[in-house]
Amino acid sequence: MNIISSIKYIPKAGGIGYFADENKYEDFRIGGGTTLNHLSWAQILNVPTALLAIQGTDEYGVLLRQRMEEIGVSTDYIVVDDKYHTSVSHVFIDSTGDQHTYMFRGATNFITPEIVQKHFVPHLRHAKIVTSEISQVPLSSVKSLFQAAGERHVLRFLDMDLPYSVAIGAAQLGTPDDLEACLANCEVLKVNQGDVPELFPELDAQMLLQEPPRITAERIADRCPTAQFIAVTSGRKGAGLCIHGHEGIGIQIIPDIDSADDTGAGDAFLGGLIAGLYHWGMPQSEGDIKKLGQLGSLSGAACCQQFGTLPDAESVMKMTSMDDMNIVKDLFLVPSDETAQSEAPKPALPTNAVEFSLHEDKENLKMLLETIDKSQFERVAEMIHTNQQHGHKLFVSAEGSAGAVGLRLAASLTSIGVSSQFVPAIEWNHGDLGHLAKGDCVLLISNSGRNEDVLRLIEPFRKRGVVVLGMCGNKGSPLLHKADAGLFVPANTELLNCIPTRSIVSQEAAVNALVSQVCLLRNVSADDFIRNHPSDDLASAEEK
Repeated sequence: MNIISSIKYIPKAGGIGYFADENKYEDFRIGGGTTLNHLSWAQILNVPTALLAIQGTDEYGVLLRQRMEEIGVSTDYIVVDDKYHTSVSHVFIDSTGDQHTYMFRGATNFITPEIVQKHFVPHLRHAKIVTSEISQVPLSSVKSLFQAAGERHVLRFLDMDLPYSVAIGAAQLGTPDDLEACLANCEVLKVNQGDVPELFPELDAQMLLQEPPRITAERIADRCPTAQFIAVTSGRKGAGLCIHGHEGIGIQIIPDIDSADDTGAGDAFLGGLIAGLYHWGMPQSEGDIKKLGQLGSLSGAACCQQFGTLPDAESVMKMTSMDDMNIVKDLFLVPSDETAQSEAPKPALPTNAVEFSLHEDKENLKMLLETIDKSQFERVAEMIHTNQQHGHKLFVSAEGSAGAVGLRLAASLTSIGVSSQFVPAIEWNHGDLGHLAKGDCVLLISNSGRNEDVLRLIEPFRKRGVVVLGMCGNKGSPLLHKADAGLFVPANTELLNCIPTRSIVSQEAAVNALVSQVCLLRNVSADDFIRNHPSDDLASAEEK
Protein backbone atom coordinates (compact mmCIF):
# COMPACT_ATOMS: atom_id res chain seq x y z
CA MET A 1 0.00 0.00 0.00
CA ASN A 2 1.35 3.43 -0.97
CA ILE A 3 0.44 6.49 1.12
CA ILE A 4 1.35 9.53 -0.98
CA SER A 5 1.66 13.08 0.36
CA SER A 6 2.49 16.29 -1.49
CA ILE A 7 5.03 18.57 0.21
CA LYS A 8 6.57 21.93 -0.68
CA TYR A 9 10.13 20.66 -0.69
CA ILE A 10 12.26 17.85 0.66
CA PRO A 11 14.26 19.21 3.61
CA LYS A 12 17.93 18.60 4.18
CA ALA A 13 19.04 16.41 7.08
CA GLY A 14 17.94 18.04 10.32
CA GLY A 15 15.65 20.45 8.51
CA ILE A 16 11.86 20.85 8.56
CA GLY A 17 9.55 20.33 5.62
CA TYR A 18 5.98 21.51 5.02
CA PHE A 19 3.00 19.89 3.38
CA ALA A 20 1.88 21.51 0.12
CA ASP A 21 -1.57 22.41 1.45
CA GLU A 22 -1.31 24.09 4.86
CA ASN A 23 -5.09 24.46 5.18
CA LYS A 24 -6.02 20.77 4.96
CA TYR A 25 -4.09 17.57 5.56
CA GLU A 26 -4.58 15.13 2.72
CA ASP A 27 -2.88 11.99 1.52
CA PHE A 28 -3.67 9.51 -1.21
CA ARG A 29 -3.86 5.83 -0.34
CA ILE A 30 -3.17 3.88 -3.47
CA GLY A 31 -3.07 0.12 -3.67
CA GLY A 32 0.22 -0.97 -5.16
CA GLY A 33 3.91 -1.10 -4.49
CA THR A 34 6.83 -3.39 -5.35
CA THR A 35 5.84 -6.59 -7.18
CA LEU A 36 2.13 -5.74 -7.39
CA ASN A 37 2.85 -2.76 -9.64
CA HIS A 38 4.39 -4.72 -12.50
CA LEU A 39 1.91 -7.58 -12.06
CA SER A 40 -0.94 -5.12 -12.55
CA TRP A 41 0.51 -3.73 -15.78
CA ALA A 42 1.07 -7.25 -17.09
CA GLN A 43 -2.50 -8.14 -16.10
CA ILE A 44 -4.09 -5.41 -18.22
CA LEU A 45 -2.04 -6.71 -21.16
CA ASN A 46 -3.93 -10.00 -21.06
CA VAL A 47 -1.56 -11.91 -18.77
CA PRO A 48 -3.14 -13.98 -15.95
CA THR A 49 -1.31 -12.91 -12.79
CA ALA A 50 -1.33 -13.74 -9.09
CA LEU A 51 0.53 -12.36 -6.08
CA LEU A 52 2.52 -14.56 -3.70
CA ALA A 53 2.58 -12.59 -0.46
CA ILE A 54 1.78 -12.33 3.23
CA GLN A 55 -0.71 -9.67 4.29
CA GLY A 56 -2.58 -8.70 7.42
CA THR A 57 -6.30 -8.30 8.06
CA ASP A 58 -5.76 -4.57 8.73
CA GLU A 59 -7.32 -1.79 6.65
CA TYR A 60 -4.33 -1.62 4.31
CA GLY A 61 -4.51 -5.35 3.58
CA VAL A 62 -8.26 -5.16 2.91
CA LEU A 63 -7.87 -2.14 0.60
CA LEU A 64 -4.96 -3.74 -1.22
CA ARG A 65 -6.83 -6.99 -1.91
CA GLN A 66 -9.88 -5.06 -3.06
CA ARG A 67 -7.74 -3.10 -5.53
CA MET A 68 -6.13 -6.31 -6.78
CA GLU A 69 -9.54 -7.85 -7.43
CA GLU A 70 -10.60 -4.73 -9.34
CA ILE A 71 -7.56 -5.02 -11.62
CA GLY A 72 -7.79 -8.79 -11.92
CA VAL A 73 -4.63 -9.86 -10.07
CA SER A 74 -5.51 -13.06 -8.23
CA THR A 75 -5.46 -13.01 -4.42
CA ASP A 76 -5.86 -16.80 -4.13
CA TYR A 77 -2.26 -17.42 -3.08
CA ILE A 78 -1.90 -14.66 -0.48
CA VAL A 79 -1.38 -15.76 3.12
CA VAL A 80 -3.72 -13.56 5.18
CA ASP A 81 -3.33 -13.59 8.96
CA ASP A 82 -4.22 -11.09 11.67
CA LYS A 83 -0.83 -11.57 13.34
CA TYR A 84 0.82 -9.69 10.45
CA HIS A 85 0.78 -6.00 9.49
CA THR A 86 0.48 -5.29 5.77
CA SER A 87 3.55 -3.57 4.28
CA VAL A 88 3.16 0.17 3.65
CA SER A 89 5.24 2.78 1.83
CA HIS A 90 5.01 6.50 2.66
CA VAL A 91 5.89 8.57 -0.40
CA PHE A 92 6.56 12.32 -0.15
CA ILE A 93 6.61 14.24 -3.45
CA ASP A 94 7.75 17.86 -3.66
CA SER A 95 6.75 20.59 -6.12
CA THR A 96 9.51 19.61 -8.57
CA GLY A 97 8.49 15.96 -8.68
CA ASP A 98 11.37 14.72 -6.52
CA GLN A 99 10.34 12.19 -3.93
CA HIS A 100 11.40 10.40 -0.77
CA THR A 101 10.00 6.96 0.07
CA TYR A 102 9.94 5.34 3.50
CA MET A 103 9.12 1.64 3.54
CA PHE A 104 7.52 -0.37 6.32
CA ARG A 105 8.18 -3.96 5.26
CA GLY A 106 5.72 -5.43 7.74
CA ALA A 107 4.46 -8.88 6.75
CA THR A 108 6.86 -9.05 3.80
CA ASN A 109 9.74 -9.25 6.25
CA PHE A 110 8.34 -12.59 7.48
CA ILE A 111 8.51 -14.30 4.09
CA THR A 112 11.15 -16.86 5.06
CA PRO A 113 12.45 -19.70 2.86
CA GLU A 114 10.24 -22.01 4.94
CA ILE A 115 7.17 -19.90 4.13
CA VAL A 116 8.16 -19.91 0.46
CA GLN A 117 8.46 -23.69 0.38
CA LYS A 118 5.22 -24.31 2.27
CA HIS A 119 2.88 -21.68 0.84
CA PHE A 120 4.30 -20.51 -2.50
CA VAL A 121 6.28 -23.29 -4.18
CA PRO A 122 3.25 -25.63 -4.54
CA HIS A 123 1.55 -23.01 -6.72
CA LEU A 124 4.45 -22.85 -9.18
CA ARG A 125 2.83 -25.72 -11.06
CA HIS A 126 0.41 -23.11 -12.42
CA ALA A 127 3.14 -20.65 -13.42
CA LYS A 128 4.83 -19.79 -16.71
CA ILE A 129 6.84 -16.88 -15.27
CA VAL A 130 7.76 -15.98 -11.69
CA THR A 131 8.97 -12.48 -10.81
CA SER A 132 10.51 -10.87 -7.76
CA GLU A 133 12.04 -7.54 -6.82
CA ILE A 134 15.07 -6.87 -4.67
CA SER A 135 13.14 -4.44 -2.50
CA GLN A 136 11.48 -5.88 0.62
CA VAL A 137 11.54 -9.69 0.52
CA PRO A 138 14.56 -11.31 2.25
CA LEU A 139 17.15 -12.37 -0.32
CA SER A 140 17.27 -15.94 1.00
CA SER A 141 13.56 -16.24 0.23
CA VAL A 142 13.95 -14.87 -3.30
CA LYS A 143 16.74 -17.39 -3.80
CA SER A 144 14.54 -20.21 -2.49
CA LEU A 145 11.67 -19.28 -4.82
CA PHE A 146 13.92 -18.98 -7.88
CA GLN A 147 15.66 -22.28 -7.20
CA ALA A 148 12.30 -24.04 -6.92
CA ALA A 149 11.06 -22.31 -10.08
CA GLY A 150 14.19 -23.37 -11.95
CA GLU A 151 13.65 -26.99 -10.95
CA ARG A 152 10.16 -26.71 -12.46
CA HIS A 153 11.37 -24.96 -15.64
CA VAL A 154 9.52 -21.73 -14.81
CA LEU A 155 11.03 -18.53 -16.25
CA ARG A 156 12.57 -16.35 -13.48
CA PHE A 157 12.49 -12.54 -13.78
CA LEU A 158 14.44 -10.44 -11.25
CA ASP A 159 14.05 -6.67 -10.84
CA MET A 160 17.01 -5.13 -9.01
CA ASP A 161 14.93 -2.33 -7.50
CA LEU A 162 17.43 -1.22 -4.82
CA PRO A 163 21.10 -0.27 -5.05
CA TYR A 164 23.42 -3.01 -3.84
CA SER A 165 24.56 -0.96 -0.83
CA VAL A 166 20.96 -0.39 0.32
CA ALA A 167 19.83 -4.00 -0.19
CA ILE A 168 22.77 -5.39 1.77
CA GLY A 169 23.13 -2.40 4.11
CA ALA A 170 20.22 -0.27 5.32
CA ALA A 171 17.46 -2.63 4.17
CA GLN A 172 19.31 -5.65 5.59
CA LEU A 173 17.70 -8.00 3.09
CA GLY A 174 20.52 -10.52 3.29
CA THR A 175 24.15 -11.26 2.54
CA PRO A 176 26.24 -10.62 -0.59
CA ASP A 177 26.24 -14.39 -1.20
CA ASP A 178 22.43 -14.42 -1.10
CA LEU A 179 22.27 -11.64 -3.67
CA GLU A 180 24.81 -13.39 -5.87
CA ALA A 181 22.65 -16.53 -5.69
CA CYS A 182 19.58 -14.53 -6.76
CA LEU A 183 21.48 -13.20 -9.78
CA ALA A 184 22.75 -16.68 -10.62
CA ASN A 185 19.23 -18.12 -10.58
CA CYS A 186 17.44 -15.52 -12.71
CA GLU A 187 16.92 -15.80 -16.47
CA VAL A 188 15.78 -12.21 -16.97
CA LEU A 189 17.38 -9.29 -15.11
CA LYS A 190 16.27 -5.66 -14.97
CA VAL A 191 18.52 -3.08 -13.31
CA ASN A 192 18.80 0.72 -13.21
CA GLN A 193 21.94 1.92 -14.97
CA GLY A 194 22.94 4.09 -12.02
CA ASP A 195 22.99 1.03 -9.75
CA VAL A 196 25.21 -1.10 -11.99
CA PRO A 197 28.62 0.10 -10.62
CA GLU A 198 27.74 -1.11 -7.11
CA LEU A 199 26.23 -4.35 -8.35
CA PHE A 200 29.20 -5.20 -10.58
CA PRO A 201 32.22 -3.41 -9.03
CA GLU A 202 34.64 -5.20 -11.36
CA LEU A 203 33.26 -3.10 -14.24
CA ASP A 204 34.58 0.43 -14.89
CA ALA A 205 32.20 2.70 -12.96
CA GLN A 206 33.04 5.89 -14.88
CA MET A 207 32.52 4.20 -18.21
CA LEU A 208 29.24 2.61 -17.07
CA LEU A 209 27.76 5.97 -16.13
CA GLN A 210 28.71 7.56 -19.46
CA GLU A 211 27.86 4.85 -21.98
CA PRO A 212 24.38 4.20 -23.42
CA PRO A 213 22.23 1.61 -21.60
CA ARG A 214 22.49 -0.89 -24.48
CA ILE A 215 26.27 -1.18 -23.96
CA THR A 216 25.78 -1.64 -20.23
CA ALA A 217 23.27 -4.40 -20.98
CA GLU A 218 25.92 -6.16 -23.08
CA ARG A 219 28.45 -5.95 -20.23
CA ILE A 220 25.98 -7.40 -17.73
CA ALA A 221 25.10 -10.22 -20.14
CA ASP A 222 28.78 -11.18 -20.20
CA ARG A 223 28.92 -11.00 -16.39
CA CYS A 224 25.72 -13.07 -15.83
CA PRO A 225 25.93 -16.06 -18.19
CA THR A 226 22.75 -17.64 -16.76
CA ALA A 227 20.65 -14.58 -17.64
CA GLN A 228 19.19 -14.93 -21.13
CA PHE A 229 17.79 -11.40 -21.29
CA ILE A 230 19.04 -8.14 -19.72
CA ALA A 231 17.14 -4.84 -19.40
CA VAL A 232 18.99 -1.71 -18.25
CA THR A 233 16.82 1.35 -17.61
CA SER A 234 17.98 4.95 -17.45
CA GLY A 235 14.92 7.11 -16.87
CA ARG A 236 13.99 9.36 -19.77
CA LYS A 237 17.17 8.35 -21.58
CA GLY A 238 15.45 5.10 -22.42
CA ALA A 239 16.60 1.54 -21.89
CA GLY A 240 19.04 -1.00 -23.22
CA LEU A 241 17.96 -4.57 -23.96
CA CYS A 242 20.25 -7.48 -24.73
CA ILE A 243 19.83 -11.21 -25.22
CA HIS A 244 22.81 -13.33 -24.26
CA GLY A 245 25.40 -13.55 -27.00
CA HIS A 246 24.05 -10.62 -29.05
CA GLU A 247 24.60 -6.88 -29.27
CA GLY A 248 22.44 -4.62 -27.12
CA ILE A 249 19.62 -2.54 -28.57
CA GLY A 250 18.57 0.91 -27.40
CA ILE A 251 14.90 1.54 -26.66
CA GLN A 252 13.66 5.12 -26.56
CA ILE A 253 10.89 6.44 -24.35
CA ILE A 254 7.74 7.21 -26.33
CA PRO A 255 8.02 10.91 -27.34
CA ASP A 256 5.44 13.70 -27.18
CA ILE A 257 3.70 12.75 -23.96
CA ASP A 258 2.61 15.02 -21.16
CA SER A 259 3.95 13.47 -17.98
CA ALA A 260 1.71 13.79 -14.92
CA ASP A 261 3.63 11.42 -12.62
CA ASP A 262 6.53 9.16 -13.57
CA THR A 263 6.71 7.42 -10.16
CA GLY A 264 5.68 4.00 -11.45
CA ALA A 265 7.07 4.20 -14.99
CA GLY A 266 9.83 1.67 -14.30
CA ASP A 267 7.38 -0.90 -12.95
CA ALA A 268 5.02 -0.30 -15.87
CA PHE A 269 7.94 -0.81 -18.29
CA LEU A 270 8.71 -4.05 -16.48
CA GLY A 271 5.07 -5.13 -16.72
CA GLY A 272 5.21 -4.60 -20.48
CA LEU A 273 8.34 -6.74 -20.76
CA ILE A 274 6.69 -9.50 -18.74
CA ALA A 275 3.60 -9.39 -20.96
CA GLY A 276 5.76 -9.64 -24.07
CA LEU A 277 7.71 -12.60 -22.69
CA TYR A 278 4.46 -14.29 -21.71
CA HIS A 279 2.82 -13.88 -25.12
CA TRP A 280 5.85 -14.14 -27.44
CA GLY A 281 8.46 -16.04 -25.47
CA MET A 282 12.16 -15.22 -25.19
CA PRO A 283 13.28 -12.90 -28.05
CA GLN A 284 15.51 -14.52 -30.65
CA SER A 285 16.26 -11.65 -33.03
CA GLU A 286 16.75 -7.89 -33.15
CA GLY A 287 13.17 -7.50 -34.34
CA ASP A 288 11.89 -9.51 -31.38
CA ILE A 289 13.84 -7.34 -28.94
CA LYS A 290 12.54 -4.10 -30.48
CA LYS A 291 8.97 -5.38 -30.33
CA LEU A 292 9.41 -6.33 -26.67
CA GLY A 293 11.01 -2.98 -25.86
CA GLN A 294 8.21 -1.11 -27.63
CA LEU A 295 5.61 -2.81 -25.45
CA GLY A 296 7.57 -1.90 -22.31
CA SER A 297 7.89 1.72 -23.46
CA LEU A 298 4.17 1.96 -24.21
CA SER A 299 3.38 0.73 -20.70
CA GLY A 300 5.81 3.20 -19.13
CA ALA A 301 4.46 6.08 -21.21
CA ALA A 302 0.86 5.29 -20.26
CA CYS A 303 1.86 5.22 -16.59
CA CYS A 304 3.48 8.66 -16.88
CA GLN A 305 0.17 10.15 -18.04
CA GLN A 306 -1.68 9.29 -14.83
CA PHE A 307 -1.30 9.72 -11.08
CA GLY A 308 -0.14 6.68 -9.16
CA THR A 309 1.67 3.47 -9.96
CA LEU A 310 -1.20 1.16 -10.95
CA PRO A 311 -3.03 1.14 -14.31
CA ASP A 312 -6.47 2.66 -14.61
CA ALA A 313 -9.46 2.03 -16.88
CA GLU A 314 -7.93 4.10 -19.71
CA SER A 315 -4.38 2.73 -19.63
CA VAL A 316 -4.78 0.24 -22.47
CA MET A 317 -6.54 2.86 -24.61
CA LYS A 318 -3.65 5.29 -24.04
CA MET A 319 -1.15 2.63 -25.05
CA THR A 320 -3.13 1.79 -28.18
CA SER A 321 -3.27 5.45 -29.23
CA MET A 322 0.57 5.64 -29.17
CA ASP A 323 1.12 2.20 -30.71
CA ASP A 324 2.03 2.54 -34.38
CA MET A 325 3.00 -1.17 -34.52
CA ASN A 326 -0.43 -2.44 -33.32
CA ILE A 327 1.30 -4.80 -30.91
CA VAL A 328 -1.02 -3.98 -27.99
CA LYS A 329 -4.18 -4.73 -29.94
CA ASP A 330 -2.71 -8.05 -31.11
CA LEU A 331 -2.35 -9.20 -27.50
CA PHE A 332 -6.13 -9.34 -27.23
CA LEU A 333 -6.86 -11.20 -30.47
CA VAL A 334 -8.51 -14.55 -29.76
CA PRO A 335 -7.12 -17.25 -32.07
CA SER A 336 -9.53 -19.59 -33.81
CA ASP A 337 -10.01 -23.03 -32.26
CA GLU A 338 -8.07 -24.58 -35.14
CA THR A 339 -5.15 -22.16 -34.74
CA ALA A 340 -5.08 -22.50 -30.98
CA GLN A 341 -5.09 -26.27 -31.27
CA SER A 342 -2.23 -26.27 -33.78
CA GLU A 343 -0.15 -23.86 -31.66
CA ALA A 344 -0.75 -25.59 -28.35
CA PRO A 345 2.21 -27.70 -27.22
CA LYS A 346 1.49 -31.41 -27.43
CA PRO A 347 2.43 -33.19 -24.20
CA ALA A 348 4.48 -36.32 -24.78
CA LEU A 349 5.53 -39.27 -22.69
CA PRO A 350 9.22 -39.44 -21.76
CA THR A 351 11.14 -42.49 -22.93
CA ASN A 352 11.87 -43.41 -19.30
CA ALA A 353 8.16 -43.54 -18.48
CA VAL A 354 8.42 -45.78 -15.41
CA GLU A 355 11.17 -43.80 -13.67
CA PHE A 356 9.54 -40.51 -14.67
CA SER A 357 6.18 -41.54 -13.24
CA LEU A 358 7.64 -42.70 -9.94
CA HIS A 359 9.69 -39.50 -9.66
CA GLU A 360 6.60 -37.36 -10.36
CA ASP A 361 4.64 -39.27 -7.73
CA LYS A 362 7.41 -38.65 -5.22
CA GLU A 363 7.50 -34.92 -6.05
CA ASN A 364 3.72 -34.80 -5.82
CA LEU A 365 3.75 -36.27 -2.31
CA LYS A 366 6.51 -33.85 -1.31
CA MET A 367 4.38 -30.94 -2.55
CA LEU A 368 1.34 -32.30 -0.73
CA LEU A 369 3.25 -32.58 2.54
CA GLU A 370 4.35 -28.95 2.21
CA THR A 371 0.85 -27.74 1.34
CA ILE A 372 -1.73 -29.54 3.45
CA ASP A 373 -3.36 -27.88 6.41
CA LYS A 374 -3.16 -30.38 9.26
CA SER A 375 -6.01 -28.66 11.09
CA GLN A 376 -8.37 -29.44 8.19
CA PHE A 377 -7.71 -33.16 8.53
CA GLU A 378 -8.08 -33.01 12.30
CA ARG A 379 -11.43 -31.23 11.98
CA VAL A 380 -12.86 -33.61 9.36
CA ALA A 381 -11.65 -36.66 11.31
CA GLU A 382 -13.26 -35.27 14.47
CA MET A 383 -16.56 -34.75 12.63
CA ILE A 384 -16.48 -38.33 11.31
CA HIS A 385 -15.67 -39.67 14.77
CA THR A 386 -18.42 -37.62 16.45
CA ASN A 387 -20.88 -38.66 13.73
CA GLN A 388 -20.16 -42.31 14.54
CA GLN A 389 -20.43 -41.79 18.30
CA HIS A 390 -23.93 -40.33 17.90
CA GLY A 391 -25.12 -43.29 15.86
CA HIS A 392 -25.33 -41.45 12.55
CA LYS A 393 -24.37 -42.95 9.20
CA LEU A 394 -21.41 -41.96 7.03
CA PHE A 395 -21.49 -42.01 3.23
CA VAL A 396 -18.74 -41.34 0.69
CA SER A 397 -19.67 -40.23 -2.83
CA ALA A 398 -17.81 -39.37 -6.04
CA GLU A 399 -17.51 -40.20 -9.74
CA GLY A 400 -14.84 -41.63 -12.03
CA SER A 401 -11.33 -42.08 -10.62
CA ALA A 402 -12.31 -40.11 -7.52
CA GLY A 403 -15.06 -42.71 -7.06
CA ALA A 404 -12.44 -45.47 -6.88
CA VAL A 405 -10.67 -43.51 -4.14
CA GLY A 406 -13.98 -42.93 -2.35
CA LEU A 407 -14.83 -46.63 -2.46
CA ARG A 408 -11.49 -47.43 -0.82
CA LEU A 409 -12.04 -44.75 1.84
CA ALA A 410 -15.41 -46.22 2.79
CA ALA A 411 -13.89 -49.72 2.96
CA SER A 412 -10.94 -48.57 5.09
CA LEU A 413 -13.15 -46.69 7.56
CA THR A 414 -15.47 -49.68 7.88
CA SER A 415 -12.47 -51.92 8.56
CA ILE A 416 -11.56 -49.85 11.65
CA GLY A 417 -15.10 -49.88 12.99
CA VAL A 418 -16.54 -46.72 11.39
CA SER A 419 -19.52 -48.03 9.43
CA SER A 420 -19.33 -46.36 6.00
CA GLN A 421 -20.97 -46.81 2.63
CA PHE A 422 -19.94 -45.65 -0.83
CA VAL A 423 -22.68 -44.37 -3.13
CA PRO A 424 -21.87 -43.26 -6.71
CA ALA A 425 -22.80 -39.59 -7.12
CA ILE A 426 -25.17 -40.33 -10.00
CA GLU A 427 -27.21 -42.81 -7.91
CA TRP A 428 -28.45 -40.42 -5.20
CA ASN A 429 -31.23 -39.06 -7.39
CA HIS A 430 -32.41 -42.56 -8.25
CA GLY A 431 -33.63 -43.55 -4.79
CA ASP A 432 -30.50 -43.56 -2.64
CA LEU A 433 -31.53 -40.34 -0.92
CA GLY A 434 -33.74 -42.66 1.11
CA HIS A 435 -30.62 -43.79 2.98
CA LEU A 436 -30.25 -40.39 4.61
CA ALA A 437 -31.51 -39.17 7.95
CA LYS A 438 -30.93 -35.92 9.81
CA GLY A 439 -27.42 -35.79 11.28
CA ASP A 440 -25.88 -38.22 8.79
CA CYS A 441 -22.65 -37.23 7.08
CA VAL A 442 -21.63 -37.37 3.39
CA LEU A 443 -18.05 -36.87 2.19
CA LEU A 444 -17.96 -35.69 -1.45
CA ILE A 445 -14.77 -36.11 -3.51
CA SER A 446 -13.97 -34.21 -6.72
CA ASN A 447 -10.49 -33.20 -7.85
CA SER A 448 -11.75 -30.07 -9.61
CA GLY A 449 -14.44 -29.34 -7.03
CA ARG A 450 -16.70 -28.34 -9.95
CA ASN A 451 -18.27 -31.66 -10.97
CA GLU A 452 -21.95 -30.85 -11.54
CA ASP A 453 -23.16 -34.33 -10.55
CA VAL A 454 -21.43 -33.84 -7.21
CA LEU A 455 -22.32 -30.18 -6.64
CA ARG A 456 -26.04 -30.61 -7.34
CA LEU A 457 -26.22 -33.07 -4.42
CA ILE A 458 -25.41 -30.45 -1.80
CA GLU A 459 -28.84 -28.76 -1.81
CA PRO A 460 -30.91 -31.96 -1.33
CA PHE A 461 -28.45 -33.07 1.36
CA ARG A 462 -28.92 -29.75 3.18
CA LYS A 463 -32.72 -30.11 3.07
CA ARG A 464 -32.38 -33.44 4.88
CA GLY A 465 -30.14 -32.00 7.61
CA VAL A 466 -27.04 -33.85 6.40
CA VAL A 467 -23.49 -32.70 7.24
CA VAL A 468 -21.55 -32.18 3.99
CA LEU A 469 -17.78 -32.68 3.85
CA GLY A 470 -15.63 -32.10 0.76
CA MET A 471 -12.27 -33.17 -0.63
CA CYS A 472 -10.82 -31.53 -3.74
CA GLY A 473 -7.66 -30.13 -5.32
CA ASN A 474 -9.02 -26.67 -6.12
CA LYS A 475 -8.79 -24.25 -3.20
CA GLY A 476 -11.32 -21.81 -4.64
CA SER A 477 -13.80 -24.45 -5.78
CA PRO A 478 -17.58 -24.35 -5.15
CA LEU A 479 -17.30 -27.69 -3.33
CA LEU A 480 -14.96 -26.41 -0.62
CA HIS A 481 -16.89 -23.14 -0.45
CA LYS A 482 -20.24 -24.84 0.14
CA ALA A 483 -19.13 -27.75 2.34
CA ASP A 484 -19.38 -27.60 6.15
CA ALA A 485 -15.73 -28.63 6.27
CA GLY A 486 -13.26 -29.62 3.61
CA LEU A 487 -9.87 -30.99 2.70
CA PHE A 488 -7.76 -29.09 0.16
CA VAL A 489 -5.74 -31.84 -1.55
CA PRO A 490 -3.78 -30.35 -4.50
CA ALA A 491 -1.91 -32.33 -7.14
CA ASN A 492 0.84 -31.66 -9.64
CA THR A 493 0.40 -31.95 -13.41
CA GLU A 494 -1.41 -35.07 -14.61
CA LEU A 495 0.05 -37.51 -17.13
CA LEU A 496 -0.27 -35.91 -20.60
CA ASN A 497 -2.04 -33.06 -18.77
CA CYS A 498 -5.27 -35.07 -18.71
CA ILE A 499 -4.94 -38.64 -17.39
CA PRO A 500 -5.75 -38.78 -13.64
CA THR A 501 -2.48 -39.84 -11.99
CA ARG A 502 -1.03 -37.29 -9.59
CA SER A 503 -4.52 -36.38 -8.37
CA ILE A 504 -5.13 -40.02 -7.44
CA VAL A 505 -1.80 -40.14 -5.59
CA SER A 506 -2.81 -37.03 -3.63
CA GLN A 507 -6.30 -38.33 -2.86
CA GLU A 508 -5.04 -41.74 -1.74
CA ALA A 509 -2.44 -40.09 0.50
CA ALA A 510 -5.16 -37.85 1.95
CA VAL A 511 -7.35 -40.90 2.58
CA ASN A 512 -4.48 -42.58 4.45
CA ALA A 513 -3.94 -39.45 6.54
CA LEU A 514 -7.65 -39.15 7.33
CA VAL A 515 -7.98 -42.83 8.28
CA SER A 516 -4.87 -42.54 10.47
CA GLN A 517 -6.33 -39.54 12.32
CA VAL A 518 -9.65 -41.35 12.85
CA CYS A 519 -7.71 -44.35 14.20
CA LEU A 520 -6.00 -42.02 16.65
CA LEU A 521 -9.30 -40.55 17.83
CA ARG A 522 -10.86 -44.00 18.23
CA ASN A 523 -7.71 -45.45 19.83
CA VAL A 524 -7.74 -48.31 17.31
CA SER A 525 -5.24 -51.10 17.96
CA ALA A 526 -3.91 -53.86 15.72
CA ASP A 527 -6.08 -56.34 17.63
CA ASP A 528 -9.18 -54.25 16.85
CA PHE A 529 -8.34 -54.32 13.16
CA ILE A 530 -7.59 -58.05 13.11
CA ARG A 531 -10.95 -58.83 14.76
CA ASN A 532 -12.60 -57.29 11.70
CA HIS A 533 -10.31 -59.31 9.37
CA PRO A 534 -10.33 -62.95 10.49
CA SER A 535 -9.21 -64.11 7.03
CA ASP A 536 -6.27 -66.46 6.63
CA ASP A 537 -4.52 -64.00 4.29
CA LEU A 538 -4.25 -61.33 6.97
CA ALA A 539 -3.19 -63.87 9.58
CA SER A 540 -0.40 -65.16 7.37
CA ALA A 541 0.71 -61.58 6.78
CA GLU A 542 0.92 -61.13 10.55
CA GLU A 543 3.04 -64.24 10.84
CA LYS A 544 5.44 -62.87 8.25
